[in-house]
Amino acid sequence: MKFTERLIEVSKLEIEDIGQNKKILSSFDFVLNRGEVHSVIGESGSGKSTFALSLFSLLAPNLNMNYEQFLLFGNKISNFTKSDWGRIRGKKISLIPQNTSVSFHPYMKIGTQIIEFLNYKSDRKITISQIIHSFEEVGIQNAEEKIFKFPKEVSGGERQRILIASSVLVKPEILVADEPTSSMDLVNRRSVISLIKKIIKTTEIGIVLVTHDMSLVKELSDKVTVLKNGDTIEKLNFKNKKVKLKTDYSKSLFSLSDFYKHSC
Repeated sequence: MKFTERLIEVSKLEIEDIGQNKKILSSFDFVLNRGEVHSVIGESGSGKSTFALSLFSLLAPNLNMNYEQFLLFGNKISNFTKSDWGRIRGKKISLIPQNTSVSFHPYMKIGTQIIEFLNYKSDRKITISQIIHSFEEVGIQNAEEKIFKFPKEVSGGERQRILIASSVLVKPEILVADEPTSSMDLVNRRSVISLIKKIIKTTEIGIVLVTHDMSLVKELSDKVTVLKNGDTIEKLNFKNKKVKLKTDYSKSLFSLSDFYKHSC
């Protein structure tokens, strides 16, 4: 893999459910550079999570994908072998999924799973003390006890934060976060936002943020792509604080009061 400032470059991506003859994404373009947060927003069913899975070549068998260009780390994904994907997933590009239950083995203790995963994917030896510290950074209480719990013995919000902490320890080049704060209360949400801000400030990681949480989008994003029923409605540059929403659909996603707090 060659070094590139552009981590993801997608042009004219089309994803179709061939069973239902339905377009999931139409003529979708997306770019992510190092050190950048590019959010993808829209109502449920707009194609956000499907795009996230396409970045890992993990689309369901009933979904057909075509594109003009699809590059990861400057390389064509059409040239990736199965072993290439095995090396990339979880190491160079990590996913924080919306459904945390699919990420854990139900009958293995959390600490055992995390250690095995991290020491398989990471280039450096990860210690229990590093894992405990990373858990504490995302607001996990009694972290020393939680590593000896089974997944069903902790809440969905805690599982989500554990995945965030684990993904960060691997130090990927791309982090794909699908609704990363959806199961969290305000205090834990703030812990996660603080951690993401720290990551942005201290690394060159690129983040793809898929979410309904507009306050999260406004606080973290450099760029935003707005989707509706698989179509790109609007692209926004949040590096410019005077953001102008052009469409009624985008305006409906952002509450005016919160939006102007960000814009002014």
